[in-house]
Amino acid sequence: MSNDGGSYGNGGNGRGGSYGNGGNGIVRSSDGTSANSSKNDIGSLIELSRNAGPEVRGRVAVALGTIPSLESFSALVDMLSDADDRVRVAAIRSLGEIGNQNAVEPLLPLLEEESTEIVCATLSALAQTGNERAFAPIVVRLFDQDDDIRKNACAAIGPLRDPRSLQPLLMCLKDSNEWVRANSAWSLGMLDCAEAVEPLQAVANSNDSDLVRSNAVSALGSIGIRAVAESNPGSGSLLFVHDVLSDTAETPKVRIAAMLVFGQEFAKACSVSQDVSASSFMA
Repeated sequence: MSNDGGSYGNGGNGRGGSYGNGGNGIVRSSDGTSANSSKNDIGSLIELSRNAGPEVRGRVAVALGTIPSLESFSALVDMLSDADDRVRVAAIRSLGEIGNQNAVEPLLPLLEEESTEIVCATLSALAQTGNERAFAPIVVRLFDQDDDIRKNACAAIGPLRDPRSLQPLLMCLKDSNEWVRANSAWSLGMLDCAEAVEPLQAVANSNDSDLVRSNAVSALGSIGIRAVAESNPGSGSLLFVHDVLSDTAETPKVRIAAMLVFGQEFAKACSVSQDVSASSFMA
């Protein structure tokens, strides 16, 4: 498969130039469907996906991701076998955008590809499907030899909100790569697991980078907010975040992460709970 380093953008982070959804001629309506999603339009796009050059095919893959239909889904699955890796990455990302659980079946084999970019895009797309079958393959990649794959796997597993990811993510908090540790902390914040609070506090208090520590603080805030709203264990993590915010010796980046915890989302959570006053957590 050829790949000259560029990518066709639909939320991805390719190494080269990218083409966003705003430039593909497809207009998304307020309900998330495409204003140009008639069968004729889709038919024209599918024809281009088969016969146009790689740049146009890449743009077509992005456009099809804005049209949640059986025809566009099938066309994107076909584009996973495109001769150009950039087109394949665009198709993978668009399948993730559509979020069809049936995408798991054609996506899973791509985790065995040699291209790191394809594997990373596939990890994200699998998570976006919300299919529980994506969990085990993503967990395996948490311990891949490639730093980028581990980093993306750690970010991908959080949105699945599967409590089984707790222990693997705690292990990844000790990874040698900064971004793996940071993404692990971020994903732990998406779990409703009070068991993650103490390890995240240890990371926030450590000598790790500001990136990792600020993600740990944000994760503690997320756990605490949900705990307050749902009367679950873990609300004490908000007190820890409050202490971070009040610590004038703390670095600006970490304090900002603590500050953001006490924003609109926190206010909404406190309005649900009659037992907790927002003012008790404010500096």
